[in-house]
Amino acid sequence: MFRTQLVWSGLDGPNALTTLYFQSPGLIEDQDSVNLAVENIQAALAVAKEDWHSAVRCTPTGDAVVIDPATGEYTDFFTYSAGAFTGGGQPANDHMPALNQMLLRMNSTTIKNNRRIKGHLFLPGSMEINSDSSGNVDPTVRARQATAYELLIDTEVTVVVWSRPTAESPVGVAAPVVGMSVDAGWSFLRGRR
Repeated sequence: MFRTQLVWSGLDGPNALTTLYFQSPGLIEDQDSVNLAVENIQAALAVAKEDWHSAVRCTPTGDAVVIDPATGEYTDFFTYSAGAFTGGGQPANDHMPALNQMLLRMNSTTIKNNRRIKGHLFLPGSMEINSDSSGNVDPTVRARQATAYELLIDTEVTVVVWSRPTAESPVGVAAPVVGMSVDAGWSFLRGRR
């Protein structure tokens, strides 16, 4: 399994970081696997950027760390070249507040400790205009974002949810994502107590 990250800037607040994990079916993580995952990321961002404010910029970090999902140990490292994406929204549209973001849910069919492994990502960079008349995420925007991020699901290398090793469950699992959806309501980020 390998990890890569996206840095978000130009938000109405501090920069944000998105972490994505990928795995190839043969569990052979090499430069070709990383390059294919990056192509999928770029395809997803090319669609998703239409709903970002024009000041928002999403930049892949250019590195991929190979991780043993069972132990969490780093085992290798690759680099890649990928361009940044800038939001396609209009500058006149207001940013959503930094604490309000779309929530992308990632579903798998993998079970660990009698629970289905699921993941989520908060999607920054939205605009007020992405809300419908009830104040929820516009259904067209939800569908476009879900379609965009489903491009990360691939037969050769796919996005996974990593259930990390813990003291209670010492063996970690990388669960392939089989479907994605965007919540109807805006998610509110808050600090943990």
